[in-house]
Amino acid sequence: MSVSYREALNLILKNIKPPAVERVDVEDAVGKALAEDVFSQEDYPPYDMALFDGFAINSRDKASLDTIKNFTPICTGDKMPENTDMVLLQEDVEVCREGLKVKKGLYGVETVLKKGMELKKGEKIYEAGRIVRPVDVSVLKNSGIEEIEVYRFPEVAVLPTGEEIVEKRIPETNSWMISLYLKSWGFPVIKFEVCGDDEESILEKIETANFDVLITTGGTSRGRRDAVRRIMEKKANIIFESSRLKPGKTAFFALYEDKPVFCLPGKPSACFSSFMCYTKPAIRKMAGGIISSFRAELSHELVGGEVSKFILCRFDGLRVEPVMGGSFFKNIGFSDSWFVLEENSAIREGEEIEVHLLD
Repeated sequence: MSVSYREALNLILKNIKPPAVERVDVEDAVGKALAEDVFSQEDYPPYDMALFDGFAINSRDKASLDTIKNFTPICTGDKMPENTDMVLLQEDVEVCREGLKVKKGLYGVETVLKKGMELKKGEKIYEAGRIVRPVDVSVLKNSGIEEIEVYRFPEVAVLPTGEEIVEKRIPETNSWMISLYLKSWGFPVIKFEVCGDDEESILEKIETANFDVLITTGGTSRGRRDAVRRIMEKKANIIFESSRLKPGKTAFFALYEDKPVFCLPGKPSACFSSFMCYTKPAIRKMAGGIISSFRAELSHELVGGEVSKFILCRFDGLRVEPVMGGSFFKNIGFSDSWFVLEENSAIREGEEIEVHLLD
């Protein structure tokens, strides 16, 4: 059964199980989605803190006295002494026998960070689902958090197939492209060596591998050498057999022992489009995240046909311009994003569309 691009994506996401949760050190959480709301465990700063090197004073003395006698030398980050609320910088005062004489002042500049001004104990700082960034590690540690619950990244197995690749008639690039994308997103990857169009050899690799997700390349049509499809028809529950997406019509999705299997075509352009359109959002969901996109204006009118089209494009900050008419390998070098022109649709010039970065 061939389904539309939108139907295929919905079927995939419907059959993806909720992500697993793990507790990790906060520095190991970068790139992962939070599985819980996060609340500060401590005030930050934990005390009134000097923001500059200089002298701690009471601001009333500065306002009423020409020479300040009560002062304490202080460094950035130190706790403010009792009965002081201001720091005078070394270069702003003259130290004399009588005390401190102010040469100039910090007007409108905070010199002290009050206790709890940045973070208050019990304050919600992040919501579940947020992707942890490196800067968030600093926030979490300063709020007294050393461990946190995040969604675990699924382990992904990548299995390229094709006799023409084994015999080196053409180079094998699909599995490298897929594996490097997955690694750049932080996912653990098992990358198999290329397997020929032999059902027994392919099935042996699948049955002996330990994975959460399987991605195969090649063998998705119905020819005599398309072993992947024959294996899945015998051993797996095929959710859809093909989709009306070009390139990538022969890509299909199955569940093997309840584990998602993305069977992608061997042709590089078809493999790439189906990977971006189908595999990436599913894997993101399995890791508790979402597929990111943005809205942008289309540079000129496009009219869809009987199938959806995966279109590479360039984004100039306002509009996206389709990169069309050349070969996939040439076009990809000029592209930084993509979108899908869905079947039987029409997009006017200047109309906003959903665009995805090639990240």
